[in-house]
Amino acid sequence: MRPRHPALPHQTLRELRDLVRAVVRQRHKVVPVKTLAALGAAKLPGTVTIDVAATDELGMPLLVLSPRASRALARLAPREREIATLIADGLVNKEIADRLGLTVGTVKTYVHRIIKKSGLPNRAAIAAGLAGRPSRRSRRGA
Repeated sequence: MRPRHPALPHQTLRELRDLVRAVVRQRHKVVPVKTLAALGAAKLPGTVTIDVAATDELGMPLLVLSPRASRALARLAPREREIATLIADGLVNKEIADRLGLTVGTVKTYVHRIIKKSGLPNRAAIAAGLAGRPSRRSRRGA
């Protein structure tokens, strides 16, 4: 089975490793602007967070790559955006169908359309793309 999203090119991974090594070497010191600028220029499909402090616990820094989703999700139609929001709130297809008065099959069609339109690989990426907005679930008391 082919992955739904391309892996990072080897050259990009090598550059990222070199940049992380440079950041780790500067631990508890000021990281040169040149190093940070190079990290910002890396061709990554999203944003990267480097937790150098995790080195004590993990033996290496923790890297978190977040997909660039906000632009991708902006292309969605209002109903698709509504369903993406419910996905981000953690609802499964049946719960979304019940809430919106749709069939599960229709919700599945919307989910597939959202994934195809946004270019995001899965429901988790959709949720991550909407992570900055307030949750509907928390507003309804669940």
